[in-house]
Amino acid sequence: MIELVIAHIGEFFSGFKITLVIALGAMLGGSLLGVLTAIFRLSRVGPLRMLSLSYIELIRNTPGLVQLLLVYLGLPEFGIRFSPLGATILALTINNGAYLAEIFRAGLQSVPKGQLEAAAAIGLPRTATLIEVVLPQALLAIYPSLTNQFIQTVLFSSIGALIGTVELTQVALILNTQTYRTIEILAALSLMYVGISAVIASASHRLGVRLERRYH
Repeated sequence: MIELVIAHIGEFFSGFKITLVIALGAMLGGSLLGVLTAIFRLSRVGPLRMLSLSYIELIRNTPGLVQLLLVYLGLPEFGIRFSPLGATILALTINNGAYLAEIFRAGLQSVPKGQLEAAAAIGLPRTATLIEVVLPQALLAIYPSLTNQFIQTVLFSSIGALIGTVELTQVALILNTQTYRTIEILAALSLMYVGISAVIASASHRLGVRLERRYH
């Protein structure tokens, strides 16, 4: 197995880079969508709450594969086309947005109301209150959940292989058709995902410790 990986290290590294692009793109886009959805979810405006809740429930209760196929195969019927990579990032962004919305909502609700009232009492603008008071505490509260979601996004990016996105799993499938060393390739692929997840978790833990020291 080791010699197989070494012999095709270039292909695996290229696939890893695409996997990373997908995961980072989906997390960034999903975070923006998630924050907006969380704000709507906490809004006093009924239609906004209903819209955000409907989106969250729809995404969380339908298969990710169906969401991907709707983006890649469904949207072209309306003249909207994406490359396999673009479709994968968009589908995972939409999927991530629903899960991140609940994470962000929990974080925002974890900030004591007394601090918000104190900020208002001293005349701190809402934007400044959000940036200086709410976000630091909310991020500390949800940091572990964000890390877990990022790891899940890395793993879930493998779904892109089903539409031809040449990420890590697709590279393994291509090599399998060339070498027919299925067990070795899939074992190596599994270990790669385990390694990636471990590195993310370790780096996240170290950053989390620094954030704790800074804001406590």
